[in-house]
Amino acid sequence: NDPMQIKEFIQSKLFLRQLIIAISLGIAIIWISLKMLDLYTHHGRIIEVPDLIGMNEAEVRKAIRAAGLKYVVNDSVFDDNLPKGSMSAQDPVPGAGVKKGRTIYLTMVALMPEMVPMPDLTDLSLRQAIAMLNTYGLRLGQIEYRPDIARNAVLQQKFNRAGIEAGSLVAKGTAIDLVLGEGLGENIVLVPLLLG
Repeated sequence: NDPMQIKEFIQSKLFLRQLIIAISLGIAIIWISLKMLDLYTHHGRIIEVPDLIGMNEAEVRKAIRAAGLKYVVNDSVFDDNLPKGSMSAQDPVPGAGVKKGRTIYLTMVALMPEMVPMPDLTDLSLRQAIAMLNTYGLRLGQIEYRPDIARNAVLQQKFNRAGIEAGSLVAKGTAIDLVLGEGLGENIVLVPLLLG
């Protein structure tokens, strides 16, 4: 514990040799750790996300496997303009750069149309009924008129030529036929005097 002995030990070749070995080992350990981290995180290796929109799930599985990625179908939408079971959206977008093993989130076009409750259109005007149908994702089918005092008011709502109750489930995009009041004013006919 003498200060002179400590000074002599620090200046000795043995101490310098051990110091150089310790510094070299420290640098080697840090370098190896960084290289292992690069291998684990795939640092610097970017994969371009393939365009999966329009593909069915079997095609997606094949493309994802070839790219070294993963996928999850996390949503479905109903769209008459796209083939059922095909992909309509993806995140990240096609062409984005990602690391190997990244999960791609997909939105699929539903195989079955979304079902919505039939609204009650009875006693609404034609304009209100059309607006209500649009709100529910339904569309106007054929219009039929019957004599009734309420001109252009919905008397009955029909699906497949039969009346449909409010609250019944129908596929989104279904055409609903309406029976409207014709009004009585224009249909009044003078009855001739037939007595005698």
